[in-house]
Amino acid sequence: MKVAQKRGQRVQTERTPDEILDEIKLGEVKLKQGAPLKEDPDKLEQEIKRLRRKLSVDRSTLKTFKLVTEQLKQSHSRRMYFVKHFKGHMITMLQYTFNVSGFLCLIC
Repeated sequence: MKVAQKRGQRVQTERTPDEILDEIKLGEVKLKQGAPLKEDPDKLEQEIKRLRRKLSVDRSTLKTFKLVTEQLKQSHSRRMYFVKHFKGHMITMLQYTFNVSGFLCLIC
């Protein structure tokens, strides 16, 4: 029966859905108020350890995402700097080409 409960499968019960929902709501209220649950202390300690490990992994992942984001921003900034200066260089080259061609036409 415990395996079925963990997997979310149906379990035969004598209680009505309203009774089950009331018990769930009562448990949520107790959690919000910080009241101790009727849980095994060892089970709670294992859950706390699992959640701490998960938090550690999540922090590491967040740190990695921040680092990657910062590197992408720097790369984008460098590329835009290059494009800006390349564009200026190309405009100068086009102006020079038109000036030289205009000069050659005057000579013709």
